[in-house]
Amino acid sequence: ALWQASKVLNRQECITAAHLAVFTCYTTLNYAIHLPSNHSLSIMETKSQERFADKAKRKARNFFRWFIAILLIVLVAAGLFLVYGTFSEGVRAGTVIKVSKRGTLFKTYEGQMNMETFGAIKNSGNLLNEAFLFSVRDEAVIKELEAVSLSGERVNLRYEEKYLALPFFGETKYFVTDVERVSEQ
Repeated sequence: ALWQASKVLNRQECITAAHLAVFTCYTTLNYAIHLPSNHSLSIMETKSQERFADKAKRKARNFFRWFIAILLIVLVAAGLFLVYGTFSEGVRAGTVIKVSKRGTLFKTYEGQMNMETFGAIKNSGNLLNEAFLFSVRDEAVIKELEAVSLSGERVNLRYEEKYLALPFFGETKYFVTDVERVSEQ
């Protein structure tokens, strides 16, 4: 067929026709190798399947990206809640024994209060010394605690208990927010 076509066509057109025939045979064989033997597809159907596969890969990639992004947001929100969320708030009464700045790597203000009778009964003779360990972040509260620690006054400490204590905030989960001096009557 090519020999008869070459009589009609000039030499350049004959070479182009031969290249096209070889290319068509090669592409057909290439697709036939990747398909099952009982399956025959046209080039258009194969391209359609390739486009479908590309869309499926893009959708899977986008789903995976969104899943990772949402997972990171949830983990960050949970971490922030554990660090900054307040588990309980309360008041403890007693005498502040010590306030100090401590820590090897992170220096934080830590204190200790002797609660004696839990603040409920005065001069009952039934003293139970229980220590309340706390951390302080506010500079004004630190100054007030140092003053009452030196004077030996009985005070009420307002505190917040956090879910999680990080070493750069304080050693304990109890953070004192206010100091109330108890007047002796």
